[in-house]
Amino acid sequence: FLAHDLCLSSSVRDQAVTVLTAHADTPDLVGKHPAGVAAAALYLASTESTQAAVATAAGVSTETVRKRATQLDTLQSDA
Repeated sequence: FLAHDLCLSSSVRDQAVTVLTAHADTPDLVGKHPAGVAAAALYLASTESTQAAVATAAGVSTETVRKRATQLDTLQSDA
């Protein structure tokens, strides 16, 4: 729903799903707000969306998107 609300392409959605699937059981993300994690994955996959737009659509703060995006980016770099 979030990708649809942001009018993102299916390829962006697929990239975000791939990232989320790869890191679903990562201890660093366990217990974090699911909407924040999903928003961060979409933000990283998209070159069109701003943190503010993604945060608003997900109902989380830009700080949450930024923190989760940093965590996901680190996890991808370590993989």
